[in-house]
Amino acid sequence: MAAKVDLIVLTYGQEDYTIRCFDTILEYSSDYRLVWVDNGSSNQSRKKVMSSFLKHKNRLPIWSNENLGFVQGVNLGVEMLLKSQKTEAKYIGVLNNDIELTPSWLDKMIKAIETNKSIGAIGPVSSANSSIQGWEELFSRIEIPFTTSLHELETNERALVLDKEFGNRFAEAPMGITCPMVAFFCTIFQKEIFEKVGLLDISYGVGYGDDDDFCRRIYDKGYRVAVALGSYVFHNHRTTFSANYESGVVRSIRRKNKAYYDRKFARAKIIERRAFD
Repeated sequence: MAAKVDLIVLTYGQEDYTIRCFDTILEYSSDYRLVWVDNGSSNQSRKKVMSSFLKHKNRLPIWSNENLGFVQGVNLGVEMLLKSQKTEAKYIGVLNNDIELTPSWLDKMIKAIETNKSIGAIGPVSSANSSIQGWEELFSRIEIPFTTSLHELETNERALVLDKEFGNRFAEAPMGITCPMVAFFCTIFQKEIFEKVGLLDISYGVGYGDDDDFCRRIYDKGYRVAVALGSYVFHNHRTTFSANYESGVVRSIRRKNKAYYDRKFARAKIIERRAFD
């Protein structure tokens, strides 16, 4: 029987993070297939992760002989699912291996999409950081007076408190709150999005800016992008990048990709994308 969601997890080394990711997917997810796209890790690295991978009854390994980078690695997984696999799943997820899932994370994102079919891609609330999905930034933007400190809580405790807080304030929770973009560390897409929008733009190389670009293209096709208030995922942030690139190289990649994005959309139709509506 086909799974409802194909979850692509892209990896390159960092085995301990991958094992934790796979184990929390197993513990807190249902009706999924785990699609392990390994980006040229060593045989020793893959062997270390294998026992965790084999715990998943519905699974698909896709292994590259070389490190393709984030963008082409994701594209490899999506193309395999759509073409050779001809997946019957309604949704495709793209996940980093440095995340930890929490109870009902996936169910809440799927519920938000099924409540609002205009949502083409949705991400979770995440650990405190400067991104639009970080819980502190999120609360600030939608002016939620938060009464409980989350900093000292464990991941699952934080998820429970967040779910309770949002449930008290939004009768329709867990609804998706529209935003300009979501970062692709943990994103669920309607499968048809890839059929209508295409794949990630390989001009972004190893990554940075590819998610901004793709979200803008989702809006171009008449869909929206959202954050699921009731879903929480802990993200360790850029572990693979930090392990493989010096900070100066990362800054150079970001500058180059931002310049490409600006050129690409300089003459594009201007889309009004408010932070939240």
